Amino acid sequence: MADAVEFTKHWLSIGATDIEHADHDGSASAADVYRYFSMILDEIPDTSLHIAHFHETKRIASASILAALQAGICHFEATLGGLGGQPANFLDDRPIKGTGDYYYDDERFVGLACLEDTLVQIDEMGIEHGYDIDRILWLGKQLERTVGTRLRSEAMINGRTLKEGHMEYARPGLAKLKENLGEAPDQNFPKI
Repeated sequence: MADAVEFTKHWLSIGATDIEHADHDGSASAADVYRYFSMILDEIPDTSLHIAHFHETKRIASASILAALQAGICHFEATLGGLGGQPANFLDDRPIKGTGDYYYDDERFVGLACLEDTLVQIDEMGIEHGYDIDRILWLGKQLERTVGTRLRSEAMINGRTLKEGHMEYARPGLAKLKENLGEAPDQNFPKI
């Protein structure tokens, strides 16, 4: 990681305007991501120079995003539906290997972090982002229609997490059961 910090300094010193710090194969743990970006920001604290880029190769991109956020990173790359990084694997069901055998074992598990899921996650954490999430979710659905296949966004299927919960999935008959037991509707525990 120290070499990557020096590498970043070098590219900035010869004119790069920003640096994409990428984990294309999902090899970094959330702890490593936090440690790495902490090292980067200790040496180069201007957050506008750093972009975090995580692939879903091992389905841990959201943990990496959270770790980078905690370290202080505020710029991330993501794509609608997670479409990116060997898109042929999604679109024509013809998996290809990418950059080498080390890249991933299952060719379907590729692509950048999903924009919809990332925005829902950070919005629910109360982080300001400036995006219209409902519009982004709509665009993701349109992209699925355009490419003719289901993409990777869980938020497109399940929607946003409602602060009051999803009452349509609440235990059916609970209100009637409470009434039969003589409990108040807002009572959480039985009387002893």
